[in-house]
Amino acid sequence: MGMIVRKATLEDAAGIAKVHVETWKSSYRGHVSDTLLDNLSVEKRLARWKEKLSDQSKVCNFVAKEDGEIVGFSSVGPCRDEHSLPETGELYSLYVSPSKMRKGVGAALLKVAVSFLKEKGYREGVLWTISTNDSTIAFYKRMGWELNDMFKTVLIEGESLRVRRLHILLV
Repeated sequence: MGMIVRKATLEDAAGIAKVHVETWKSSYRGHVSDTLLDNLSVEKRLARWKEKLSDQSKVCNFVAKEDGEIVGFSSVGPCRDEHSLPETGELYSLYVSPSKMRKGVGAALLKVAVSFLKEKGYREGVLWTISTNDSTIAFYKRMGWELNDMFKTVLIEGESLRVRRLHILLV
C-alpha cells in the first residue's frame, strides 16, 4: 500500500504528536538545547494537537499515511507575521518521521500545502525555520522557495530561537 496525503482529523492527533516529537528530537539536536528536546513529550503535544485539530476554520492540517501509520504532517493558513498582507499564506509546519525522510513524504506534504494556499487565493507563501538548519533550508530551496533577509527570534518551550524566513510566489 502506498502513501496517501489527506486533510488531518481529530483522530490523527496522536500520530501527529508522535511524529512531531520524534522529528524535533532527531532533527533539532545541535540547533536547540538538549534540555528542551529531552523535555518534549508526546502527551503534551497530543493535548495541543487535539486543540488545533478541533478547529480548522483558518488553518488546514494535512497528514501523510503509509500502511495506516502517520509518517508526516503539515499545517498552513494565513500568515501570522505582523503587517503581512492578506494575500500572504504561511506554512506553519512540515515534519516527517525520521525513518521516512528523503523518501518523498516531505515533498508530497509540501505540494498539498502549497496547493491549498493557492486554492485559498494566497499570492505568496512564507515559512520560518531555524536559521542554522541548513538541511531544511536546502530542502525548501530545492522545492522552489527562496531565502530573504528576514530573521526574528521566537520563544519556543521557553527557549529563544533565531529563525529565518523563506518565501515562494504562488501565482
